[in-house]
Amino acid sequence: MGTGSKVMLYRELVKNSNVADQTVFVIGHRIPDFDSVASAVSYAYLLRQLGIHAEAAIGSEVNNETACGLKLFHLKAPQIISNAQGKQFVLVDHSSYSQAIDGMKQARIVGIIDHHGIGDVVCNEPVNVRSGAVGATVTLIWLSYMECGIEIEQEMAGLMLAGLLSDTRNMKRNVTAADEAAYHALKDLAKIEDIDLLYQTMAEAAASYGEQTDREIYYSDCKEYVWGGKRISIADVNALNEEKVIVLAEKMYAVMKKEHEITGVDLSFCIINNQGNNESENRMYMLAYGKDAVAILDRAFHTYDGNRYFIFKEKLSRKTEIVPVLSEIIAKENE
Repeated sequence: MGTGSKVMLYRELVKNSNVADQTVFVIGHRIPDFDSVASAVSYAYLLRQLGIHAEAAIGSEVNNETACGLKLFHLKAPQIISNAQGKQFVLVDHSSYSQAIDGMKQARIVGIIDHHGIGDVVCNEPVNVRSGAVGATVTLIWLSYMECGIEIEQEMAGLMLAGLLSDTRNMKRNVTAADEAAYHALKDLAKIEDIDLLYQTMAEAAASYGEQTDREIYYSDCKEYVWGGKRISIADVNALNEEKVIVLAEKMYAVMKKEHEITGVDLSFCIINNQGNNESENRMYMLAYGKDAVAILDRAFHTYDGNRYFIFKEKLSRKTEIVPVLSEIIAKENE
């Protein structure tokens, strides 16, 4: 079968989604990061090129890193939708109700594109699902563009490239052959010469929380999971040097302690990344709060300093290196 025939087949597969005349909202997890927003914006655009009335959406305000990227490529932040009830969606960068906006169980889900594990979202009819072990969801979106034969415009390519850089830490974490292919294609389309400068600009924005409160910083990238019948939250925040990492860690610990009593989450964890230029000195810190949280994190990684911090010589991925280990330990404890 020729390449053209394959393109037509995939285009028809996507176009044949039973979306009726209702708008399809493409949305990432409830608290959006750069990859989820870039994926929502770029996939909604692809659907529109196929004649499907689609709009990108977000569950809450974008973080500073995402705002920086949108501004760089002259794109606006998607509309905020806080309740999904009665609407229809394509979910990107997540597939579990705990990470979705409110009301998703009462919504119609017509597609899923995700690079995490398969979640608990239930679809009552056949839908297009794309899941793959890649570094960023935008890589799967890029593959969809290729397979649908849709041209990616320069500014859209730039946004997708920035989302890829964000989720792979400048192509240094969880990078697959598909990510590499997407990187080179998007780089050429976006006509960006200094990739390191682009990434550092975003990293500085990610670590610059402006007038945000400590609570807003904590929830700027916080995901919730359910393992072994327990609710677990893992926040991921950034600072630009070791001194600022310690200051931010103390603030995040105070937030974790207060929010633990309010939200009813069983176990809370927080990652504090050092986003500075010197990779050799960029240690990662983690915090744990809740009954047995410290013991569980110590059992997983053995990096506890005996006081408050878990200190890592290298940055770990929440998705591929932290979540799988913690989920297994917590699930076994509650069997």
